[in-house]
Formats: sequence, structure tokens, C-alpha cells
Amino acid sequence: MKIYLVCQTWSNTKNNHAGMLYLCKQLVAYNPNIKYVTVPDFKFKGGIIFRYLYYLFFSFYLFLFTRTGDCVILMEYLLSSHYDQSIIAFFLKKMKPGVRIIALPHLIGKQISERFSTKKILAKLKIVDSIWVLGSSLKSYFNSLGVPSNKIITTFHYVDNEYYKSTDLRKANERLRVVVMGNMQRDYDLLYKIVSNLPFINFDICAGSSNAAKVFCEFRNVTLYPFVSEDKLKMIMNTADVSLNVMKDTIGSNVIVTSMAMGLAMVVSDVGSIRDYVDDSNAIFCRTSADFIEALTVLAHDGDKLNNLRNNSVEKANFLSISNFYNWFISEVNNVYK
Repeated sequence: MKIYLVCQTWSNTKNNHAGMLYLCKQLVAYNPNIKYVTVPDFKFKGGIIFRYLYYLFFSFYLFLFTRTGDCVILMEYLLSSHYDQSIIAFFLKKMKPGVRIIALPHLIGKQISERFSTKKILAKLKIVDSIWVLGSSLKSYFNSLGVPSNKIITTFHYVDNEYYKSTDLRKANERLRVVVMGNMQRDYDLLYKIVSNLPFINFDICAGSSNAAKVFCEFRNVTLYPFVSEDKLKMIMNTADVSLNVMKDTIGSNVIVTSMAMGLAMVVSDVGSIRDYVDDSNAIFCRTSADFIEALTVLAHDGDKLNNLRNNSVEKANFLSISNFYNWFISEVNNVYK
């Protein structure tokens, strides 16, 4: 059996130690029977036409080279109408019904609903043999649309523990240092309330291109970063004590798993699939601004609790390693044929 992975190249993250492209490369390194193909970003006017042609090209490529019993995994399913891997699924299922197709969507349910009608979502999921999700909340969302539970498998977001690890066994900062990363599904209004009430804590806010984060420039205890390289981001994480995640929703994310691997205590919104990844041993769960303020205040004054959370984050991240993901991956691919 050969396994073909189809993923998207994103120009700003293509060389990172995270994301689907990096995962594809690592899986190929484990097993010579795994191959991957990528669709370029095509971020220019008319790029959607080139992407569509690429999907048709890969559909024909897979038609020529796959055999009955092979498996095709579409690594960024239900992303948008501009990045529509279901084109491959429809073509291949019609022309090569003996080839198994697995879909891996990794947007939250709300984002998928904003991009596709329920009818289209169900049609695109019906043609695949199995659906892998990175969090239980996405499985619940698909169940609510009528997708049977036995077709949906919950997996986990991997982390490269060899790259994402603290470079030393340093002690916590004398003044608590908190890193805030990511911009998808982040609640900046709530974050503003938190930061404005904690002048005795230092915050590093890495918000990429988000304009919402500019309001934090007024705070002297905040360092605001625009888009930074992966190495720079790792350096920022390596000087922090806590990863603060004020979210509206989440499935599995690079921010969560890399923070854990870097040995950061987790202070998180209790939403979505967050409890698939962290628990009370390495995280403090919050709902309101008061919850977050209390959690960070406790960690600023209780070094033992902070260190326990940090150490437990590393231990939990070890279970999310690429090697563990590969073992799960091979087992589940084989289960598709049972």
C-alpha cells in the first residue's frame, strides 16, 4: 500500500517546524511508501485559477499512479472555495473507487460554516472514507450536521520536540513574563482587560498582522511584535514563563502544543477542544477576565505552582511527538481497510 499526502504550501511558513507541510515531510522520512504533493500558494491576481488547475493536475496524477488499496489523505480539507481539495476527492472517488480517501479538516466549525453551506459540507464529507479531526469539538460539530460518529476519528496536533524545547533549565523570571501568540479566534477585547489590570507582569504579544493588537502599544509592560520568524518566536517563548491563550474557540493549534513543548505554564480559555490537549496538571482554565487576572496573579506570586505547571507541560508535550503521531497514523490508515 502506498499513501499519498496532499497539502498546501504557505509562503510565510513553508520552512517552519510546524504545520501540515512539515508533517508531510516527516512522515515521508519515516516510511518510503508515503509520498506527498503540494499546491503552491499562488498569492497573486488570478491565483485561484492556477490552484484549480493544480487540483485537476494532481487528480489526474493520482488517477495514473494510485492502485486499489492505496490511500490518499487530503491534509487541508474544507479550507475554502479557493483552496478546495474536494475537487481531488470527487474525481478520484469516481475514477478510482478502490482508493481510500481520508480528509483532514482543521478549521473550527464556525469557520467552515462561514465558507460552505451545510449541504456542500455534507456532500464533500460523504465522498471520503474517513474524516480525521484535531479536536473533539470539531467531531461534535460534524455530528450535529448528521455525519456519523464512526466515520470521524479524533487525532492530535503533533509537535516537533527536537526543535521546540527550552535551551536551558532556567528559573522563572523574577517578574512574571507572559507570551501571547496567534491571531485566529483570539479575543483581543478580553485580552485588553486582562493586560490593563496587571501592570506588574510583562507581556510579549506576538499578533502577526492583526490590527487589533495595536491598542496594546499604550502599555509600558507590553512588548508588541509583528510577524516574526520561527527562530525569533522560539527565542521569545524561551524567555517566557506562561503562554496566555485568550480564545473564542480552538481545535488543536501550533501555539498550544509548541508552548507546552517549550515548558510554559498554560493559562487558557476553557473553549473548544482545549481539554484534549491540556489539563489541570499544566494549565489554568478561565472563562472571564477575572479568572485570567486571578490565574496570572497567582502564578506571579507562587513559584512552586508555576514550576509544576511548566514541568508538566513538557511531559504532556512528549506524548504529542512526531514519532507518536506516525505510529497513530499508520495504525489508523490500516483501520480504514477493516
